[in-house]
Amino acid sequence: LLLLLTITTAASIGLAFYILKNTNCPAVLTENLFQDNQTEVKWMLTEQGKTIITELHVQAIIEYVNLFK
Repeated sequence: LLLLLTITTAASIGLAFYILKNTNCPAVLTENLFQDNQTEVKWMLTEQGKTIITELHVQAIIEYVNLFK
C-alpha cells in the first residue's frame, strides 16, 4: 500500500488503480497530517516526526483490525 502512495507517473497510477480494483485483498489507507505549512513538513521529516507518525499509523491499523475480531 505504501508503494501506491509513492507512485508519480501517469502510467503507474493507471496500474495502481487496476490493482486496487482487481485485487480481493483487505487494505487500510492511512494518511499523514496536512502538509500545508513548512513547520509541519519540517517536523514530519525529522527522525522524531517519522517515528511518531509511524507509531500512530501502526496503532490506528491495529485498532481498526481489532474492530473485526
